Amino acid sequence: MILDLDFRSRKATVHRSYYHQPPLESPTQGNTQALSNGNEFIGWGQSPYYSE
Repeated sequence: MILDLDFRSRKATVHRSYYHQPPLESPTQGNTQALSNGNEFIGWGQSPYYSE
């Protein structure tokens, strides 16, 4: 999940979210990196999976 943060109003809104197929649960440590071709590289945290 990528959030847009508005510090003045102290609000966060979802900008974009990603889902793994089949669904998996990974409660912590996920990350994403923007790639030069416009794609995203996603690490699914505690679960040993990566996606582009």
